[in-house]
Amino acid sequence: MAKNKQKESEVQLSTARAPYNFIPLINKVAVRYNDVSELPHHDVWYEHLLSGNISITITVDTPMCVANGLKKEQGLDFFQDANGNYTIPGSSLRGMIRTNMQILGLGKLRAGIDFDDHTVFYRDYASASSSKAAQAKEYYTSLLGVKSKNNISCAERVHAGYLHCRADKDEYYIHPCKGEKFFRVNRSVHNSKWEKLYAGYLPIYYSGDPQKFDVITPDEFHQKDATEQEKWREGVLLSPGQMKNQNSLYIFPQEDTDHEIAISPEQAVNFKTDWEARKNGLPGTDKRNPMDPEFWALPKHGKSKPVFYIPDTDYFGMSQFLRIPYAHALSHGLPQMHQSDEFVLDYPNAVLGFSEKDMSYRSRVSFDDMKAPCGTKTGDYVDMILGGPKPSFYPNYTVDGIDYNQDNFQLRGIKQYWLKEVEKTATGSNKQVGDAIKPVPVGTKFTGTIHYQNLAEDELGLLLWCLRLEDGCYQQLGKAKPYGYGRVKLQIDALHEYNPHELYHSLSYTEKNDTKKTRDRVEQLICAYDTKVCELVGIKPKKKGKKLLAPSIRTYSVVQDFMYMKRTIRTDKKEVSYLSIKEHKNVGTVMPTVHDVRNEAKKAATQKTDLEKKSGARSNSGFAALAGLLDSLD
Repeated sequence: MAKNKQKESEVQLSTARAPYNFIPLINKVAVRYNDVSELPHHDVWYEHLLSGNISITITVDTPMCVANGLKKEQGLDFFQDANGNYTIPGSSLRGMIRTNMQILGLGKLRAGIDFDDHTVFYRDYASASSSKAAQAKEYYTSLLGVKSKNNISCAERVHAGYLHCRADKDEYYIHPCKGEKFFRVNRSVHNSKWEKLYAGYLPIYYSGDPQKFDVITPDEFHQKDATEQEKWREGVLLSPGQMKNQNSLYIFPQEDTDHEIAISPEQAVNFKTDWEARKNGLPGTDKRNPMDPEFWALPKHGKSKPVFYIPDTDYFGMSQFLRIPYAHALSHGLPQMHQSDEFVLDYPNAVLGFSEKDMSYRSRVSFDDMKAPCGTKTGDYVDMILGGPKPSFYPNYTVDGIDYNQDNFQLRGIKQYWLKEVEKTATGSNKQVGDAIKPVPVGTKFTGTIHYQNLAEDELGLLLWCLRLEDGCYQQLGKAKPYGYGRVKLQIDALHEYNPHELYHSLSYTEKNDTKKTRDRVEQLICAYDTKVCELVGIKPKKKGKKLLAPSIRTYSVVQDFMYMKRTIRTDKKEVSYLSIKEHKNVGTVMPTVHDVRNEAKKAATQKTDLEKKSGARSNSGFAALAGLLDSLD
């Protein structure tokens, strides 16, 4: 049961915001090769293709921590190589570049590979009817039969039972309780032996009227004589977890083994996926209140546990107001081109490799670790909450804030974090979410090499563009991006191109280009990619007045959005911060898109320029009047 405290008329709706936004997905994919047989072989050097290496320098612009993954008591340390030098692993750089290539290379987003596709679970019986959550709330309350009486909510369609896992396989079913009813008892009116029962269950015996049950332990029951025992019924006492103002325990009668409710394999997988995503944030990980997160997990083979469930569905959970799955998985909201199961050789797959069930292809690009100079020091540990955003908050993740129950919901796109200055972060008592990082300071430099083999000019051009981006742009690496950490400048120091003939027929090899001309050569190769991708996706020339402009992917709104996010350091701190819990609950207006933000910025800049021109004109007329006055005095 839950108390309803706030009246609908008192609710204040919020506008969604976040330290991140999304680069939209378009219904076009640049397919670079039509068949795997067209891909270059790795054991051959092709004279018409390009091979060589790229020397780069990464300069830290805000404190950065690429963690080593080994959690100490104090927190997470920066990654170090075998010699103790601070290092950005090549895999971290590769991951960043693959994401960039997915966007700039118009790649196909593969569900389960390029993003975590799953069905999101939720509960919602308290959102305002005027908020974006209204439809989801209506569905939820209707399905559970949520009714309010005396300012208390009850889920009338929710029944009780026991969830079993078969001994020999991952197959689940529910035996309903006899009578399918459960009974709520108040913790405060019972013996102190139940006082510390949170997120747990245990066998009990109960007797009396449902309004005022007596509850005893099995040991107490067995101490009674046979006549006295007849008054008591066997059951299970369940506590769904400690919540604010939650004072309820639930009595589950014995199970009815004559009836079995099957749980579909899909629902079992969805439930497990949801638990895996949530377990680090569950209250059981709080050392001050040591509840076991396994309480919320599926039972092991041959085991069972008490659960609440909804008849005529296979939805179940550990509380009366159980979390239920949305109607659609996340992948349902992808553009049609990205929903298809057809495998395509887009730029990310062709250049950086892939592994499918029946075929694979090794990357033609390899990333060395990026090393900081010997003697580089890290700063002190910085406390923060490292839990990342979740797609369960659909007002940010979907176009127009449409929930995942609706057939027409669309995902916003690929998530990217806004650039901003480092800000002080909140810390939490839950050490699975609250943590500490040890970043390297601003100005730290990392150098290293990227090797490429048998790339066409357009493929190398895209790789270079993903590294360099446009003038004034930054990249992001490491932990705590929502708080401004990990902003870096990536500079291409030299582009080396091998001459295959000389490489194999002389004692030393030469390079096709002088490193002093690197910048021009990089731009030339990026232009080669621009030309090729326009051909692949059919980007046409555009008219500007009487001029016909050459086609360019740089005119695509998604590319402009991406470069805007990588170039703009936001100073409006509140607009790029997380919502408070209160704001999160009742969102009335969705988060603006990157396109909206940059259009507003352009409009503001134009207005500022117009004001400056007017101000300058007034100043000039003032000076002219003063000069005329001085002339008259002469």
